[in-house]
Formats: sequence, structure tokens, C-alpha cells
Amino acid sequence: MTSQNNNNHPSHTEAFPTMFLWLGILVGSLGFLGSLLWDNVASSLATFDQAMPVATVNGVAIDRDGYINQVRALADDKRNPLTNLDADFVLQRIIEEELLVQRGLEVLLPQTDRQTRGTIVSAMISMVTADANSYQPSERELRTYYEENSGYFQKTERLRVRKLDVSGADAEASASALEQAVLGGESLESLLDTHITIDRYLPDALLPPLKLREYIGPTPTLAMMNAQVGYTQMVVKNAQQASVYYLAEKEAGELRPFPEVRELVESEFIRTRSDTALRDYLEWLKKRAEIEVFSNVQVNG
Repeated sequence: MTSQNNNNHPSHTEAFPTMFLWLGILVGSLGFLGSLLWDNVASSLATFDQAMPVATVNGVAIDRDGYINQVRALADDKRNPLTNLDADFVLQRIIEEELLVQRGLEVLLPQTDRQTRGTIVSAMISMVTADANSYQPSERELRTYYEENSGYFQKTERLRVRKLDVSGADAEASASALEQAVLGGESLESLLDTHITIDRYLPDALLPPLKLREYIGPTPTLAMMNAQVGYTQMVVKNAQQASVYYLAEKEAGELRPFPEVRELVESEFIRTRSDTALRDYLEWLKKRAEIEVFSNVQVNG
């Protein structure tokens, strides 16, 4: 018995190039068809006077380039050639949008609707700061900014503060004696008794100033920030309650190396540049505006 080879069917390796060939032809045809659809529209639009708007709405010109871009977008989405009705549809939508915008201004929508007002303000800020946000600073500019604003790039100062609460008939005198004992070098634990306790809610750990402020308040925190280790401060609440704050440990802030904070430096550089651009723009707006202030609310406190 002799075997027969079927040579009438192509192998898999022969079929793949053929498949890719047809796929390439199909993609190319679709691209060519799309270009034809747009080319027909573009050739028609090219007959328009370049200086003339496509329409006006209450004296406001409809930009020709914007209209063409929207027609082109429609041509890209359609499989069939565009018609005059399609082009007119785009124009009518633009006209209707302009009418709604004008009516919104007519009914004072930016003044009466906070969302609309916020959207306009955000869009204006984005427009004003666009150049600043896209600016690419040089290494020299970043290093100069780093050196001139070193305070931004320091490790946060941290403080460990202990608080002794004093209670009793003559709390102020007892707190004063306690303060002298602490300054004399006696350990805090040795000074505790039924009338002197350590505030356990205040963590016995190094804390950044903002966190410490949550526990002991702004005035004692500021005093500790400006003091050396071993400093004490007495606070009298009333005749029967007083406290003594003791600065047990202090970790000074230090400037972080430039390579470590380079990304942060660039971010702050761009933010500062954007803030300056916005502030300059607002000052320009104020100079060209007529502003009258009829009342100035005074806040007591």
C-alpha cells in the first residue's frame, strides 16, 4: 500500500502570512475610506472664506476652526460619507450651545449658581497657571530654590514633653516647689505622690509641634519649641489645679540633602510659580476693574 500526501491544502505556516496580508489590506482600506470621507468634507470647507465665521449668534462669532474640528470628529465616527445634513447638524448644535451659554449669563447663572461659578473659577485658574504648571525648571533653578527656601525641606523638629499635674489646697505653691525640684535634677518619678501625677494621655515620645499642640495647647508648645532641654513652664488653672511642663528631649530639624528631596523641590517650585502667576493675574484684573467697597464687616476677637 502506498501512502498519499495531500498537497492541495496549505500548511499552517503558509496560512499565517496570507491572513496577515488580508488583515493589512482591510486596515489600509478602512483608513483610506476614512480619509476619503474627511477629504470630501475638507475640500468643501476649504471653499469658506478663512476670515469669515461660519455663523454669528447675537453678534458672537462661531469660530470656523472649532466648527471644522467638530465636523471632522463626526466624520471619524461615521462609516458613511458625511452629508450636508450632518454638517448642518454640527452647526446647529454649536449654535444651540452658544444660545444656552448666553442665556446663562443673561440670567446671572455665575452669580446665582455656586457650581457654575466654581466651574468658571476653576477653568480660569487652570488657564492662568497652565504655562507655569508645564514649565520644566533647570537643575540650577531647583538648587537655587532649594537653598533659598531651605525651611521647606527640613526634617520636622520633634519634642518630648512631660506634664505633671498638681492638685490640692495651694496648687500654685506646690507647682512652684515641684518646678524647682525638677530643675534641681530630681527624677519625675521620685516626685510623684497623691497630689502630683504624670499626665498619661500625653505620649512619652518625640512628637512634631503640630501633634504636641493637640495635647498641651499652642502657648506651651511655642515655649517648648524656643527652649532648650530641661526647660520647665508652670501653668496655673485655678487655686487647686496647676501643671508643670518639662522639656525632656528635643530633636532639632535638619536640612535634608538635595538628592533626597529633589522631587519635592520641583513640586514646590512649580507650585510657587503657579501661585505667583495667579497672584499677578489677579492683581492685573483688580487694576483694570472698577471696585467699590461699601461696607467692611468687623470681626471682634
